[in-house]
Amino acid sequence: MESTKSEDLEKFTVQQLKDELKLRCLLSSGIKSELITRIVKDNIIKLAHGILERLKSEKIRRQSEQLE
Repeated sequence: MESTKSEDLEKFTVQQLKDELKLRCLLSSGIKSELITRIVKDNIIKLAHGILERLKSEKIRRQSEQLE
């Protein structure tokens, strides 16, 4: 979910979007369009700061911890 285009995030379910927002420690309530907007804005900020790659790595690490 590293896209900066809302159209790319439309394919995800509301629950998937909420889970992603929780992983990012962002507000996870609202309707689908609000969730998508929140993710897109966060991606733009992270891209500007060059940390989107670190976010991907952290997400993978957290997911593997949840599986253990």
